[in-house]
Amino acid sequence: MNMKNGTTLIEVVLATLILALSMLPIFGIMSYTGGATRNQKAEGVAAGLAKEEMNRWMYALKKANVTTGTHDWSFGPGFNVEGNLFSGVVTVYKYGDAEVKVAYPEIEPHDYQSCSAVGESRMLTAADFITQEKFLDKIRKPADDALADISVVVTWRLPNEATARPVNRIQLVGRRAFLE
Repeated sequence: MNMKNGTTLIEVVLATLILALSMLPIFGIMSYTGGATRNQKAEGVAAGLAKEEMNRWMYALKKANVTTGTHDWSFGPGFNVEGNLFSGVVTVYKYGDAEVKVAYPEIEPHDYQSCSAVGESRMLTAADFITQEKFLDKIRKPADDALADISVVVTWRLPNEATARPVNRIQLVGRRAFLE
């Protein structure tokens, strides 16, 4: 009786081929998830940059610096974060009270400390702390160019892309009232 101890070259080649073919889908999934993770990270960075730029326009700039039109964002063109290139545009639309026809509500401040009601259970709101008549007059009667709509658009492209894809875009819109 003749016994074989070992494997033939054909058996080794077939085993290697089966192993390689079974690993291809796994490598494809890993490549796809890596790209998706990179895109999600870039989207998160874009959202943070858009929020920072919107906060700058909503809270930091004075009325004289917020002018109607299209403006470059403060980060500069082609802002690079880990190889991803971000760009942004800010558009401002200013208008007065007559153009918007906004009806401002009357505000009646509530002083919870001198309230005679038993068992004060109402939650305090922002209106609870507005007590200066001068401030209330400005809310009721804003000056011309007292309102501005601000739009911040951030686009980005990944390092392996020649141009930004249409889906690589975030837009924030806010309304600012000037009480100066």
